[in-house]
Amino acid sequence: MENHSRGSEWNRWDLHIHTPYSVLNNQFGDDFDEYVKQLYTRAIDNNVVTIGITDYFSIDGYRKIVEEYRSFDKLEKLLESDELAQKAMDILLLPNIEFRLDIIIDGNKVNFHVIFSDEVSITDIEENFLNNVKFVKQGDPFNTGTTRTLTRNNITEFGNNLISEHSFSGDAYKVGVEQLVVNSEQIKELLDDVAFKNKYIIVTPVDEDLSKISWDSGAHSVRKTMIQKTQCFFSANQSTIDFGLGKKHESDELFINEFKSFKPSVHGSDAHMFDNMFKPDINRNCWIKAEATFNGLQQILFESEDRVRVTEIKPESKQDYYVIDKIEISNKDFSPDFIFLNNKLNCIIGGKSTGKSILLHNIARAVDNDQVKDKCEITQLKNYYEIGKDVNVYWADGEVSTLSSRSEEEHKIIYIPQTYLNKLSDEEEETTEIDSIIKDIVLLNDNANISFERSEKEIYDYKKDLDMDIYSFVCVCQSKISANAHGKCQHLLTPVFGW
Repeated sequence: MENHSRGSEWNRWDLHIHTPYSVLNNQFGDDFDEYVKQLYTRAIDNNVVTIGITDYFSIDGYRKIVEEYRSFDKLEKLLESDELAQKAMDILLLPNIEFRLDIIIDGNKVNFHVIFSDEVSITDIEENFLNNVKFVKQGDPFNTGTTRTLTRNNITEFGNNLISEHSFSGDAYKVGVEQLVVNSEQIKELLDDVAFKNKYIIVTPVDEDLSKISWDSGAHSVRKTMIQKTQCFFSANQSTIDFGLGKKHESDELFINEFKSFKPSVHGSDAHMFDNMFKPDINRNCWIKAEATFNGLQQILFESEDRVRVTEIKPESKQDYYVIDKIEISNKDFSPDFIFLNNKLNCIIGGKSTGKSILLHNIARAVDNDQVKDKCEITQLKNYYEIGKDVNVYWADGEVSTLSSRSEEEHKIIYIPQTYLNKLSDEEEETTEIDSIIKDIVLLNDNANISFERSEKEIYDYKKDLDMDIYSFVCVCQSKISANAHGKCQHLLTPVFGW
């Protein structure tokens, strides 16, 4: 969670953390300083890079955190550490509004979440969205009923009316939040406002209540319509995850035709108490392969299977020994800052003579200078690529490779300078060297290596059987020729083994 970008990497996201302002089932208490301290401390401890700050029918908690706590000085004082404060500032916060809809299943209201981009202003969300969402305060015979908008005062008034008319008790705002419902169609119409275009995602926890509706029941269309509207599921159920990716249908086309889009599944801890923060049931953590931005979250809508996982451990994890974390160059004119690398594929992009080859050359010198010298000798390339007194290569396991001080735990690389490939390509007698390089790189992948070894064994067994068949055939032919030779010309065949 350092203040830099490594591109798309697998990181933990938790898009469903409530605040004390959620009022329903609040076990955080009323000390908001303590809430924010616990929120950030636990997020950092669990390596969470993005948090969905969630409240019912409002963004009061999100607004308070952003407006009162989202500064380095405030967090440094609260967390009592400048390092923790910087890590907290690097965490992305997204407003997540949880609605209760006017769809009742077995006495429970269907939930419906809208997650907004952090680039949408709080004022826009409140004035152009929430303050225009209406709920029915009371009904009238032969009339559409009295409606109110989702302001705190209106919700409190609604709660007071319910308390006066029924046996409800307690805080009026809490009673109002607990009882009111809204319509999803109205929400979607308001989200069509230009201020929110491409800056929100609708997420539905389909396993909570919708799954209770049988596809063969009279409520079939209710379940289908809700799934069609949603862009994403809140689910850790593998069967639901597979359904949202179209894997339960005969073809992708049939699923898209019926439900309009693939539905990737995300997950959150739905925490209402400190101990549950970033601790989802059965450790079903949500991993998203993207930068910690709202655009990164949106990318899962287009790469629904490749960009998100709900699983305990980090997907596609590599051993730290094999990962270069960052590069430091003593020549600050070349690069004044650390160069951070992704743990997957890295591409260095730039115009001609901008230092791409120089950078790779010096990374290789720091890790394996003997290999660099050999390649330079083969290509007759002079070792003039030095860009400073030293280059430090920091590995994810904590080791550092430098030219001046070699680590006891030496790491392995394959260095292929451009001129080296050019030379091998130009000389036909060296083409086997290219094959060897390609083979060595491909076989670094465990699955490829297993397949290669299996294929080699199959080829060996096949050759062995073929040699025996040839030997048997030659022996038969030799016997027949010898038997049929009567004084003229006797043909003898000698079996030859090997290929």
